[in-house]
Amino acid sequence: MRRVAVETLSRVGDASIVPDLLQKLRDWDGNVRLAAVNALKQVADASIVPDLIQALRDEDDYVRWGQWRR
Repeated sequence: MRRVAVETLSRVGDASIVPDLLQKLRDWDGNVRLAAVNALKQVADASIVPDLIQALRDEDDYVRWGQWRR
């Protein structure tokens, strides 16, 4: 359910959702973190690069791979 919420937020396409998405990078569920990474790539600017670098250290392979997928 949280993953779907993050995916829905990404469709807003507005940078105002970036703080919420950054918070989801710390969710306990890897699917939610992956959705947040993908959403941030769509709506954020270069200011989130440090957060994406941190996500590269995620324990979940799919979250790390999400950094490079388009």
